[in-house]
Amino acid sequence: MKLIESRSLLCWAILTLASASASEAQTLIVALTLEEGSVSLVRRGTVEEAVPQVADPLASGDELRGHLSESQVQVACSPETTLTFTGLFRVLVMPPVEDLACAINLMAGSVDGTGSDPVDIITGERTLGIRGTQFHLSTYREDQRLIHDIVVFEGVVVVRTGVIEGDQNLRRAVEVSGGGRVRLDGLEVASGSLTLADVNRSANVYAGIDLARNPALGRESRDDLFASYAQVLTEPANTEHRLALAVTQVNLGVTSSATIYHLNLAESALVESPQEVAAIALTRAITFDRMGRTEDATFELSRAYEISPDVANPENLERLKFDVAVMEQINAFRHRLGGVGVAVLPSPTDVPDDRFRAMTVALERGRIDEAERLAEVLRQVYPTRGEPWEVLGNLRRRRGDMEAALNAFRTAAEAYPPAVMIASG
Repeated sequence: MKLIESRSLLCWAILTLASASASEAQTLIVALTLEEGSVSLVRRGTVEEAVPQVADPLASGDELRGHLSESQVQVACSPETTLTFTGLFRVLVMPPVEDLACAINLMAGSVDGTGSDPVDIITGERTLGIRGTQFHLSTYREDQRLIHDIVVFEGVVVVRTGVIEGDQNLRRAVEVSGGGRVRLDGLEVASGSLTLADVNRSANVYAGIDLARNPALGRESRDDLFASYAQVLTEPANTEHRLALAVTQVNLGVTSSATIYHLNLAESALVESPQEVAAIALTRAITFDRMGRTEDATFELSRAYEISPDVANPENLERLKFDVAVMEQINAFRHRLGGVGVAVLPSPTDVPDDRFRAMTVALERGRIDEAERLAEVLRQVYPTRGEPWEVLGNLRRRRGDMEAALNAFRTAAEAYPPAVMIASG
């Protein structure tokens, strides 16, 4: 299995997407793997090409361009949804749309996407509606025809096509489910199955963009990331593969919002495995801590110790294959919490109302809409119970609404029994 070596200059940039019609700026995290001048930014209404810089504000109408085959740009549409553009790409940022994390016009090139929040990608007359999935899309011209190759590793991508028949403008839709691929040539649709080449291409893209976050890493680290991504893309339902990928990212110092995405899916697939849930919560706490999301990190660390007090024992950390440096980070994190009350929110206990259990199961299995509906009902029926507020807090945190999430967690903590303290040391 051959990997492409890159002698590129590695950069990490944080760009902000601001729209005149949006009440608040939306932050997009952009990772760049490029040689000098291989990626440019063209502002709306201008023709001048500039190099993206840290904290540059992006407005709808701005365009990102890739000029070399190894050019890469990764944007985060939300805290848990990323898009990675590769090669000779042209990407236009579209105005924000209600209920969408972002809307992108991919005029040329390839994109690999990971995330739980809804995104639209426009390509010619087609729009890809994406939510809770991992996919690859290439768009190119062949004999003056616009071709789309779409590979879906998990979830579902809905391709909506505008078709003019006579004087009518019709809409047609094609669904591509996990483990499948399609080639769209005009109105012709050729379906197929996932191939090893599909897995290797996307695993190589993700490994390359991860390395942009830590320029000190070498070929061996890229191989480790490539292998971890390939396992996840091949068997997306395997919880151990997702946790192993997250641990690898933590060890190499390349964690990102995509790490949280994989950890969330890993936990939602677990039914009866408290030790693994605790390990996922601990890994999520480390990731949040490195991202500067202290409240989230504190909450996840509390959960981990409540589920399994031995979660950070050396034997368990070695089992999970955490490096020694990560073990030291965990201890340092606990010391920073010394003297600060950390509420450990217990799991819901058995209650006569079966809706509590149904709410918990829905959340664990990723049925977000059902979990939210039950939580909203139960918080009104049982105003003194904390479980519905804990679920609502988790859901709001996943959507990036941190203020609402913290308010929900505070309400939950007030409803639960007195908080348990985590001792330092």
